[in-house]
Amino acid sequence: MRIFNDELKDFGISSILIVMDRGFYSSDNIKQLNDLYVVTALPSTVAMHDELIMENRDMENLRNYFQYGDETVFLREKRMHGLRYILFFSPRLRTKKIESFYYTLSQKEKNLDVLKEKSLYSSKDMVKSVVEEMNGFNNLVE
Repeated sequence: MRIFNDELKDFGISSILIVMDRGFYSSDNIKQLNDLYVVTALPSTVAMHDELIMENRDMENLRNYFQYGDETVFLREKRMHGLRYILFFSPRLRTKKIESFYYTLSQKEKNLDVLKEKSLYSSKDMVKSVVEEMNGFNNLVE
């Protein structure tokens, strides 16, 4: 937060509305933003998030990008239901999440291969073991 606050000062920005999610909220972060007006999590619904995402799937283009340090980020403003939303998209974060998903999936597949070789007492034990192993990936199990 200190770097962000310093950058605002460097650009001569003294009046700004900052909207952050709960992950940024801490006493230290708020103190770093001292004189700025801060809004944390705004009330919303999953349906609103879905609508914003669906309507802005094309935001990854030349008109919406900016550099933040060494990272390319895409930004778009959207008004919906009388509120102003500012959407950010990070291709780097998306890549990290995809890599993490496939790494975890690969580990679970290896563990399931080990389960195939085990002798269990019943089919119920096998189902229970598979369900436990696939925790968080249940939508991939038929």
